[in-house]
Amino acid sequence: MICSTVNLFAQGKPTCNQGAQQSQLPDSSRVWMPDSCIFSGHFPSVSANDPNEIVGPAGFQRNDIDSTRWISTNQRLNYTIYFENDPHLASAPAQKAEIRMPISPLMNLSTMSIGSFGFNNQTFPVEGQHSSYQQRLDLRSSVGLYVDVVAGLDLLNNEIVWVLQSIDTATGLPPTGLFQGFLPINNANHEGEGHVTFSVLPRASQCHTGDVLPAQASIVFDINPAIATNIWRNTFDAAAPSSSLHIVSLTGRDSVVFTGSDDANGCGLKQYRLYRSENNGGYQMMGVYTSSASVPTMTGTQYRYYCLAGDYVGN
Repeated sequence: MICSTVNLFAQGKPTCNQGAQQSQLPDSSRVWMPDSCIFSGHFPSVSANDPNEIVGPAGFQRNDIDSTRWISTNQRLNYTIYFENDPHLASAPAQKAEIRMPISPLMNLSTMSIGSFGFNNQTFPVEGQHSSYQQRLDLRSSVGLYVDVVAGLDLLNNEIVWVLQSIDTATGLPPTGLFQGFLPINNANHEGEGHVTFSVLPRASQCHTGDVLPAQASIVFDINPAIATNIWRNTFDAAAPSSSLHIVSLTGRDSVVFTGSDDANGCGLKQYRLYRSENNGGYQMMGVYTSSASVPTMTGTQYRYYCLAGDYVGN
Protein backbone atom coordinates (compact mmCIF):
# COMPACT_ATOMS: atom_id res chain seq x y z
CA MET A 1 0.00 0.00 0.00
CA ILE A 2 1.43 3.35 -1.06
CA CYS A 3 0.08 6.33 0.83
CA SER A 4 1.46 9.86 0.53
CA THR A 5 0.87 12.92 2.67
CA VAL A 6 -2.38 14.36 1.36
CA ASN A 7 -4.93 17.07 1.86
CA LEU A 8 -8.14 15.43 0.79
CA PHE A 9 -10.38 15.98 3.74
CA ALA A 10 -12.40 18.68 5.41
CA GLN A 11 -9.94 20.07 7.94
CA GLY A 12 -6.91 19.45 5.79
CA LYS A 13 -5.07 17.03 8.07
CA PRO A 14 -2.29 14.92 6.47
CA THR A 15 -3.29 11.28 6.88
CA CYS A 16 -3.80 7.92 5.21
CA ASN A 17 -6.12 5.01 5.84
CA GLN A 18 -4.55 2.35 8.04
CA GLY A 19 -7.48 -0.06 7.92
CA ALA A 20 -11.16 -0.29 8.65
CA GLN A 21 -12.52 2.24 11.11
CA GLN A 22 -15.81 1.98 13.00
CA SER A 23 -17.82 4.00 15.46
CA GLN A 24 -18.34 2.95 19.06
CA LEU A 25 -22.08 2.51 18.57
CA PRO A 26 -23.77 -0.86 19.14
CA ASP A 27 -23.13 -3.61 16.59
CA SER A 28 -26.39 -2.96 14.75
CA SER A 29 -25.32 0.64 14.14
CA ARG A 30 -21.77 0.17 12.87
CA VAL A 31 -20.66 2.38 10.04
CA TRP A 32 -17.45 1.22 8.38
CA MET A 33 -14.70 3.08 6.57
CA PRO A 34 -13.26 1.54 3.39
CA ASP A 35 -9.92 -0.25 3.32
CA SER A 36 -9.27 0.84 -0.24
CA CYS A 37 -7.87 4.37 0.10
CA ILE A 38 -4.90 3.47 -2.14
CA PHE A 39 -3.13 6.12 -4.17
CA SER A 40 0.32 7.27 -5.03
CA GLY A 41 2.06 10.51 -5.84
CA HIS A 42 2.58 13.70 -3.84
CA PHE A 43 -0.04 16.22 -2.77
CA PRO A 44 0.67 19.41 -0.79
CA SER A 45 -0.66 19.48 2.78
CA VAL A 46 -1.60 22.43 4.95
CA SER A 47 -2.26 22.86 8.64
CA ALA A 48 -5.80 22.66 9.99
CA ASN A 49 -8.06 25.34 11.36
CA ASP A 50 -11.33 25.11 13.28
CA PRO A 51 -14.47 25.78 11.20
CA ASN A 52 -16.74 23.98 13.67
CA GLU A 53 -19.08 25.53 16.23
CA ILE A 54 -21.58 24.59 18.93
CA VAL A 55 -24.45 26.88 19.94
CA GLY A 56 -26.56 26.18 23.02
CA PRO A 57 -29.32 27.94 24.96
CA ALA A 58 -29.09 31.72 24.70
CA GLY A 59 -30.16 32.05 28.32
CA PHE A 60 -30.54 35.34 30.16
CA GLN A 61 -27.78 37.93 30.08
CA ARG A 62 -27.96 40.99 32.31
CA ASN A 63 -26.43 43.29 29.71
CA ASP A 64 -24.57 43.33 26.41
CA ILE A 65 -21.24 42.38 27.99
CA ASP A 66 -22.58 39.66 30.30
CA SER A 67 -21.56 36.22 28.99
CA THR A 68 -23.11 34.20 31.82
CA ARG A 69 -26.15 32.89 29.87
CA TRP A 70 -28.37 32.03 32.86
CA ILE A 71 -30.76 29.08 32.50
CA SER A 72 -33.34 27.31 34.67
CA THR A 73 -33.09 23.70 35.78
CA ASN A 74 -36.63 23.17 34.45
CA GLN A 75 -36.14 24.13 30.80
CA ARG A 76 -35.28 21.86 27.89
CA LEU A 77 -31.85 22.78 26.53
CA ASN A 78 -31.38 22.89 22.76
CA TYR A 79 -27.99 22.54 21.08
CA THR A 80 -26.82 22.81 17.46
CA ILE A 81 -23.42 21.60 16.30
CA TYR A 82 -22.19 23.10 13.00
CA PHE A 83 -19.50 21.68 10.73
CA GLU A 84 -17.98 22.75 7.42
CA ASN A 85 -15.82 21.31 4.66
CA ASP A 86 -13.42 24.23 4.72
CA PRO A 87 -12.80 25.61 1.18
CA HIS A 88 -9.36 26.93 2.15
CA LEU A 89 -8.06 23.58 3.30
CA ALA A 90 -10.08 20.79 1.69
CA SER A 91 -9.55 19.40 -1.79
CA ALA A 92 -12.25 16.71 -1.84
CA PRO A 93 -15.76 16.07 -0.51
CA ALA A 94 -16.08 14.49 2.92
CA GLN A 95 -17.22 10.87 2.74
CA LYS A 96 -17.83 10.43 6.45
CA ALA A 97 -18.46 12.76 9.37
CA GLU A 98 -18.47 11.68 13.00
CA ILE A 99 -19.66 14.17 15.61
CA ARG A 100 -19.25 13.45 19.30
CA MET A 101 -20.08 15.42 22.43
CA PRO A 102 -19.36 14.34 26.00
CA ILE A 103 -22.44 14.33 28.22
CA SER A 104 -22.22 16.45 31.35
CA PRO A 105 -23.24 14.88 34.68
CA LEU A 106 -25.69 17.79 34.92
CA MET A 107 -27.58 16.49 31.86
CA ASN A 108 -30.38 13.94 32.31
CA LEU A 109 -29.57 11.11 29.88
CA SER A 110 -33.10 9.72 29.99
CA THR A 111 -34.42 12.95 28.42
CA MET A 112 -31.92 13.14 25.54
CA SER A 113 -33.65 13.67 22.20
CA ILE A 114 -32.09 13.59 18.72
CA GLY A 115 -33.25 16.55 16.64
CA SER A 116 -33.15 17.52 12.99
CA PHE A 117 -29.91 17.54 11.04
CA GLY A 118 -28.79 18.78 7.66
CA PHE A 119 -26.04 19.31 5.13
CA ASN A 120 -25.60 20.52 1.54
CA ASN A 121 -28.54 22.93 1.98
CA GLN A 122 -30.89 20.11 2.94
CA THR A 123 -32.57 19.64 6.33
CA PHE A 124 -33.91 16.31 7.56
CA PRO A 125 -36.46 16.34 10.41
CA VAL A 126 -36.57 13.77 13.19
CA GLU A 127 -40.16 13.52 14.38
CA GLY A 128 -40.95 13.02 18.06
CA GLN A 129 -38.49 12.55 20.89
CA HIS A 130 -36.02 9.72 20.35
CA SER A 131 -32.71 8.94 22.00
CA SER A 132 -31.49 7.15 18.86
CA TYR A 133 -31.93 7.49 15.11
CA GLN A 134 -30.92 5.38 12.11
CA GLN A 135 -31.81 6.04 8.49
CA ARG A 136 -30.47 5.56 4.97
CA LEU A 137 -31.06 8.72 2.94
CA ASP A 138 -31.53 8.42 -0.80
CA LEU A 139 -29.58 11.39 -2.15
CA ARG A 140 -28.92 10.11 -5.65
CA SER A 141 -30.53 13.19 -7.16
CA SER A 142 -28.33 15.65 -5.26
CA VAL A 143 -24.97 14.02 -4.50
CA GLY A 144 -25.29 10.71 -6.35
CA LEU A 145 -25.03 8.66 -3.17
CA TYR A 146 -26.91 7.14 -0.29
CA VAL A 147 -26.03 8.50 3.14
CA ASP A 148 -26.35 6.32 6.23
CA VAL A 149 -27.11 8.37 9.34
CA VAL A 150 -26.78 6.88 12.81
CA ALA A 151 -27.20 8.90 16.01
CA GLY A 152 -27.56 8.02 19.65
CA LEU A 153 -25.91 7.61 23.02
CA ASP A 154 -22.53 5.98 23.35
CA LEU A 155 -22.87 4.84 26.95
CA LEU A 156 -19.40 3.29 27.00
CA ASN A 157 -17.77 6.67 26.39
CA ASN A 158 -20.61 8.77 27.87
CA GLU A 159 -21.12 10.73 24.65
CA ILE A 160 -23.84 11.60 22.21
CA VAL A 161 -22.69 10.71 18.70
CA TRP A 162 -23.71 11.10 15.06
CA VAL A 163 -22.16 9.23 12.14
CA LEU A 164 -22.94 10.29 8.56
CA GLN A 165 -21.48 7.86 6.03
CA SER A 166 -21.55 8.07 2.23
CA ILE A 167 -22.66 4.84 0.53
CA ASP A 168 -22.03 3.88 -3.08
CA THR A 169 -25.40 3.12 -4.66
CA ALA A 170 -23.95 0.33 -6.81
CA THR A 171 -22.08 -1.59 -4.11
CA GLY A 172 -23.89 -0.65 -0.91
CA LEU A 173 -20.48 0.07 0.61
CA PRO A 174 -18.53 3.24 1.34
CA PRO A 175 -17.30 4.70 -1.96
CA THR A 176 -13.77 4.00 -3.14
CA GLY A 177 -13.49 7.13 -5.26
CA LEU A 178 -11.65 9.90 -3.44
CA PHE A 179 -13.99 12.53 -4.81
CA GLN A 180 -17.25 10.80 -3.90
CA GLY A 181 -18.72 12.22 -0.70
CA PHE A 182 -21.91 13.62 0.77
CA LEU A 183 -20.39 16.95 1.86
CA PRO A 184 -18.73 18.94 -0.94
CA ILE A 185 -16.08 21.58 -0.45
CA ASN A 186 -17.89 24.64 0.85
CA ASN A 187 -18.72 27.47 -1.53
CA ALA A 188 -20.69 30.70 -1.70
CA ASN A 189 -23.92 28.68 -1.74
CA HIS A 190 -23.00 27.04 1.62
CA GLU A 191 -23.19 23.56 0.11
CA GLY A 192 -20.30 22.34 2.25
CA GLU A 193 -21.94 23.16 5.58
CA GLY A 194 -23.87 20.86 7.89
CA HIS A 195 -25.38 20.66 11.34
CA VAL A 196 -26.88 18.28 13.88
CA THR A 197 -29.16 19.12 16.81
CA PHE A 198 -30.28 17.59 20.07
CA SER A 199 -32.06 18.61 23.25
CA VAL A 200 -31.90 17.49 26.87
CA LEU A 201 -33.29 18.38 30.29
CA PRO A 202 -30.96 19.19 33.18
CA ARG A 203 -30.60 16.76 36.05
CA ALA A 204 -32.41 19.21 38.32
CA SER A 205 -31.67 17.41 41.59
CA GLN A 206 -27.93 17.72 40.93
CA CYS A 207 -27.94 21.37 39.84
CA HIS A 208 -27.29 24.28 42.16
CA THR A 209 -27.36 28.00 41.53
CA GLY A 210 -24.03 29.02 40.05
CA ASP A 211 -23.22 25.61 38.55
CA VAL A 212 -21.78 25.96 35.05
CA LEU A 213 -22.89 23.58 32.28
CA PRO A 214 -20.23 23.32 29.54
CA ALA A 215 -20.81 21.79 26.11
CA GLN A 216 -18.10 21.05 23.55
CA ALA A 217 -18.21 18.73 20.57
CA SER A 218 -15.59 17.29 18.26
CA ILE A 219 -15.92 16.58 14.56
CA VAL A 220 -13.94 14.07 12.50
CA PHE A 221 -14.08 14.10 8.71
CA ASP A 222 -13.08 10.78 7.17
CA ILE A 223 -10.00 9.60 9.09
CA ASN A 224 -8.59 12.98 10.03
CA PRO A 225 -7.88 13.84 13.67
CA ALA A 226 -10.79 15.28 15.62
CA ILE A 227 -11.18 19.05 15.73
CA ALA A 228 -13.00 20.51 18.72
CA THR A 229 -15.65 23.18 18.67
CA ASN A 230 -15.78 26.15 20.97
CA ILE A 231 -17.05 25.57 24.53
CA TRP A 232 -20.61 26.78 25.09
CA ARG A 233 -21.31 27.57 28.75
CA ASN A 234 -24.54 28.19 30.63
CA THR A 235 -25.02 28.94 34.33
CA PHE A 236 -27.90 27.58 36.37
CA ASP A 237 -30.25 29.54 38.57
CA ALA A 238 -31.73 26.57 40.38
CA ALA A 239 -34.27 28.11 42.81
CA ALA A 240 -37.20 30.46 42.76
CA PRO A 241 -36.95 33.83 44.50
CA SER A 242 -38.74 34.58 47.75
CA SER A 243 -41.36 37.29 48.13
CA SER A 244 -43.82 38.97 50.47
CA LEU A 245 -46.32 41.80 50.23
CA HIS A 246 -47.74 44.61 52.35
CA ILE A 247 -51.31 45.90 51.88
CA VAL A 248 -52.52 49.40 52.61
CA SER A 249 -56.30 49.69 52.18
CA LEU A 250 -57.52 53.06 50.93
CA THR A 251 -60.93 54.25 49.77
CA GLY A 252 -61.76 52.40 46.57
CA ARG A 253 -58.41 50.67 46.21
CA ASP A 254 -55.74 48.57 47.86
CA SER A 255 -52.13 49.62 47.57
CA VAL A 256 -49.79 46.63 47.40
CA VAL A 257 -46.05 46.89 48.01
CA PHE A 258 -43.86 43.89 47.15
CA THR A 259 -40.54 42.85 48.60
CA GLY A 260 -38.43 39.85 47.62
CA SER A 261 -35.04 38.54 46.59
CA ASP A 262 -33.57 35.90 44.33
CA ASP A 263 -31.49 33.08 45.75
CA ALA A 264 -27.89 33.99 46.55
CA ASN A 265 -25.79 34.57 43.41
CA GLY A 266 -28.80 33.99 41.17
CA CYS A 267 -29.73 35.84 38.01
CA GLY A 268 -31.95 38.35 39.83
CA LEU A 269 -35.60 38.96 40.68
CA LYS A 270 -37.63 40.17 37.71
CA GLN A 271 -41.31 40.56 38.67
CA TYR A 272 -44.20 39.70 40.97
CA ARG A 273 -47.51 38.07 40.08
CA LEU A 274 -50.34 39.28 42.31
CA TYR A 275 -53.32 37.01 43.08
CA ARG A 276 -56.55 38.04 44.84
CA SER A 277 -59.55 36.22 46.30
CA GLU A 278 -62.94 37.91 46.83
CA ASN A 279 -65.16 36.75 49.70
CA ASN A 280 -63.22 33.49 50.15
CA GLY A 281 -63.63 32.57 46.49
CA GLY A 282 -60.93 31.29 44.15
CA TYR A 283 -57.79 33.32 43.53
CA GLN A 284 -57.46 35.23 40.29
CA MET A 285 -54.26 36.79 38.98
CA MET A 286 -54.51 40.57 39.04
CA GLY A 287 -51.41 41.31 37.02
CA VAL A 288 -47.61 41.29 36.85
CA TYR A 289 -45.73 44.05 38.65
CA THR A 290 -42.16 45.09 39.39
CA SER A 291 -42.43 46.77 42.81
CA SER A 292 -45.97 47.87 43.72
CA ALA A 293 -49.56 47.75 42.54
CA SER A 294 -52.79 49.63 43.03
CA VAL A 295 -55.95 47.53 42.58
CA PRO A 296 -59.57 48.68 42.82
CA THR A 297 -61.79 47.50 45.68
CA MET A 298 -65.51 47.59 46.52
CA THR A 299 -67.04 48.38 49.90
CA GLY A 300 -68.33 45.32 51.71
CA THR A 301 -66.11 42.86 49.85
CA GLN A 302 -63.46 40.88 51.67
CA TYR A 303 -60.15 40.49 49.84
CA ARG A 304 -57.21 38.17 50.34
CA TYR A 305 -53.90 38.38 48.48
CA TYR A 306 -50.74 36.47 47.79
CA CYS A 307 -47.87 36.97 45.36
CA LEU A 308 -45.29 34.90 43.53
CA ALA A 309 -41.91 36.31 42.59
CA GLY A 310 -40.23 35.30 39.33
CA ASP A 311 -36.61 35.56 38.26
CA TYR A 312 -35.18 36.14 34.77
CA VAL A 313 -35.07 32.46 33.80
CA GLY A 314 -38.66 31.69 34.76
CA ASN A 315 -38.29 30.28 38.29
